[in-house]
Amino acid sequence: MKLSILFESPFWIGLLELERDGLLYATRHVFGSEPSSENVYEFILSVQYRILIDHMTVGLPIDSAKKRRINPKRLQRQIKREKEQAGIANQSREVMRLQQEENKKERCSISQAERAAKRNYQRELAKNKRKQKHRGK
Repeated sequence: MKLSILFESPFWIGLLELERDGLLYATRHVFGSEPSSENVYEFILSVQYRILIDHMTVGLPIDSAKKRRINPKRLQRQIKREKEQAGIANQSREVMRLQQEENKKERCSISQAERAAKRNYQRELAKNKRKQKHRGK
């Protein structure tokens, strides 16, 4: 598990990455202003942290290619390039996008069911009203 604190204009965010069963799960938490060490520690101890972990349901497979020894100079260049890159890692961003799509599908299906129930309720009301009129009341 890895928690990275990043600045994405205009807010500071915490990027939480979790590797489990060969899959990468990611989510983010918006801190707002720059968090101090105490704020981050309180967040880790809070219930909200555990809720975020429970909501990570969509994961991407991690590239499990064989790791071979890298030349130290090449490794230093790679580290320098990664430090210069801004924003969230591509895999993490992809995981969060997939999670958002899944949440959107769930919300759409729930709201669709609610609309259908409301239409059925309105039909029943109209049907009962017609019956009452037909009976002369």
